[in-house]
Amino acid sequence: YLRCQNAKPEDLVGDDGDVHSIRALPFVHMMTAGPPCTKHSKLGSYDGFSDKYTGRLIFETLRLMQQSQPCCALIENVQTFATLRYRGVTCLKLVERAIARIGWHMVAHAIDALDMGVPQSRKRVYLACFRYKNHHTAYLQALDDDDSSVRRAIRARTVGIADIAEQDVCPLSHPDLFISPEMLTSSRWRNNIYRVHTIDSMQPAWCLTSSAYMDGFGSTYICRRTKAQLGLTPD
Repeated sequence: YLRCQNAKPEDLVGDDGDVHSIRALPFVHMMTAGPPCTKHSKLGSYDGFSDKYTGRLIFETLRLMQQSQPCCALIENVQTFATLRYRGVTCLKLVERAIARIGWHMVAHAIDALDMGVPQSRKRVYLACFRYKNHHTAYLQALDDDDSSVRRAIRARTVGIADIAEQDVCPLSHPDLFISPEMLTSSRWRNNIYRVHTIDSMQPAWCLTSSAYMDGFGSTYICRRTKAQLGLTPD
């Protein structure tokens, strides 16, 4: 990519990885961005734009949109970004106003990964941004057309864990379980903070995870046996 655009690595990552030091990006037709979501979620105590550092980095995205002038941009963040308020106004509304000030046009979507054929319920906000008014208008028309590719892409589909789980997998830490026995006996398991599904379940997961880091936020583990067989209280 850098060779095609005759660009330098620092044009993409800035000095020492600091996005503030990027003056402009090499030209692209479409720009995608996922500004840090931590401060807009439960993990960051819903600080939102009150946090002057990572909480407001989405405005660096808008700055680069204005300076680099791609044709369109797609910005993603957690669902609570749409409702979290800063000085009486939602973060989403403040971003919408900022996008309008730089002459762009925006459509906001709340999409669950479950509706996209992924067997987990993971809700996110997507901002479809357009530099040109006619592109924005064409996108709105596509949303109103049930036969358009846009509408077909966001139709709900029924998908279960069994559709993606591999049946013949070597357990890493326990003959029937993909977590340690020590974690299984913790109070969090007894209090039903974690969810357990078997690998043949046709149910979607709440939040698939691959580690125990920062757990306690509705994580799901996929096991070989049921909760009752594991000695846990059934759902």
